[in-house]
Amino acid sequence: MSATPLVSVIIPTYNRAHIIERAIRSVLNQTYPNLEICVVDDASTDNTAEVLTAISDPRLRYIRLTQNQGGGGARNVGIEATTGMYIAFLDSDDEWLPTMLERLLTYLMQADRRVGAVYCDYYVYDDVQQQISLTRSPMYTEREVYPQLLNGWTQALSTFLLRRCPLLAVGMFDPRLPRMQDYELWVRLAQICDFHAIDEPLVIKHEFASAQTSRNLTSINRALDIFMGQWQTMLHRDIGVAKTERLRQIFLQYAYLAHAMTLSEHGQRWESFKTVVACRRTTGPIPLKRLIRVMLPILFGYRVYFFALSFQSKLVRWRSGREAA
Repeated sequence: MSATPLVSVIIPTYNRAHIIERAIRSVLNQTYPNLEICVVDDASTDNTAEVLTAISDPRLRYIRLTQNQGGGGARNVGIEATTGMYIAFLDSDDEWLPTMLERLLTYLMQADRRVGAVYCDYYVYDDVQQQISLTRSPMYTEREVYPQLLNGWTQALSTFLLRRCPLLAVGMFDPRLPRMQDYELWVRLAQICDFHAIDEPLVIKHEFASAQTSRNLTSINRALDIFMGQWQTMLHRDIGVAKTERLRQIFLQYAYLAHAMTLSEHGQRWESFKTVVACRRTTGPIPLKRLIRVMLPILFGYRVYFFALSFQSKLVRWRSGREAA
């Protein structure tokens, strides 16, 4: 095996001409040099093509689709168009820190072949409030990942580096899904290989004001119908009927609470509060930690919210330092 194997970086994009260059530059600036970048334009109607053609680098390839295929379909096109032994996906509104690929690749190359995926911590940058916060990724053991996925755990796709072989073995992304494409892939992948985590933030995820609740809930319901239709027998076997239904409610809860946070960002605290109430009525009890996270900006504003996140991050680091000592 080569000491510097080729890494394929796939960036699907749709109407992100104003920010796509930032994502691409963050890949071109990686300390690990042996990479190829495949940008798959999912039939954008803006000037994405013009932005891409202005970037001159032999490692960059641009594919423009004539019909919109969705995130899963666009990523599959990128997988089939690239050849690297390792694959990473970067959302076009996110960016990597310079050592992201080097750190994850070094770990994955030294890991047991059973490890098919490695992921890292990440920062979340709120583009409305212009505040940044750290998100720690859970350090699950090999046997914990699959059960945790079935409990509703998700991890940002831009934080992963994968081996190509297991990704192809499970059949890549399901192009039918309008949402949850990465989650559904993780469920399949976790059944044939292990996931490991690196306790280091190497990605910046950018959060923008999202679409309307009705649109989000429609797409998440459609995705859940497809997911449950395919995996219901397995889920009933592995976690039971009640927990399978609870899994559906968890993802609906995510959609409701994400919209509540967006309303808070724009100062619509009363509408945000009503969305939380509707979430509770529709999806059942909201875990206390999640409820506190969404209610803080509603009750006290975003300055208090980000102060609390910063304090929590420092507390986690302090506890980790004490345990290590």
